[in-house]
Amino acid sequence: MRVIGLSTKGGTNRYAFSEFSRFVRADHVLTNLTFTEIPPRKPESLTIIPQTNVMTVLHQIYSLRVIARYADGTTSDASTRSGWTSYRISNPNIATVNGDGGIMPISAGIVYVTAVNEGVSAVVVLGVVPDGALTS
Repeated sequence: MRVIGLSTKGGTNRYAFSEFSRFVRADHVLTNLTFTEIPPRKPESLTIIPQTNVMTVLHQIYSLRVIARYADGTTSDASTRSGWTSYRISNPNIATVNGDGGIMPISAGIVYVTAVNEGVSAVVVLGVVPDGALTS
């Protein structure tokens, strides 16, 4: 999370924003606020690129890559915790996902993975079909 503030005085927008932080206690103190007339950079959209759409080896870690796109057309890799992306998975009995976008299949089925970064989200559907489950 980070705190973003906006004020308008005399027709000019001014912004204040904190560094990113993970809140673990209610008495967390924010420091190092930045004051500027330029809004803080935030992603406009996310794209999830899975290593594969069908995972065939149970308990192996597969990677998810998350690309953030900004208003100026630039992109950055926001796949890991340090990129401030968090993940949710639709069914933890089929697969789990860690904070850096590593997904581990546990049993056969379909899961939806959601990536969220500063209020922007993307979803990808992945299948788990263990080796030997497919027949020719």
